[in-house]
Amino acid sequence: MPPYFALSIALEENPNLDALAVHENADGTFDRGLIQLNSGWYSGNWQDPETNIRAGCVLMKELHEKGFHFGIEQYSFFHSTGLFFCPC
Repeated sequence: MPPYFALSIALEENPNLDALAVHENADGTFDRGLIQLNSGWYSGNWQDPETNIRAGCVLMKELHEKGFHFGIEQYSFFHSTGLFFCPC
């Protein structure tokens, strides 16, 4: 994944780039850290920015390998489903 893509996600989800940011979702899960990883998917060391970004990249790589290709429409999918990022 290009580094600018990870940065653009972080800036969209967490404009202050706060590595300790936590957002509670309506379903009781939490979006946490720099890239706002959902607690239903990731429970590791989300406070560490490098670990948070790497985990987000792993998820996107797994989705890409399953045939999911990223673009504006696909990024909107994340927002509408809450699969990975908090809805804004």
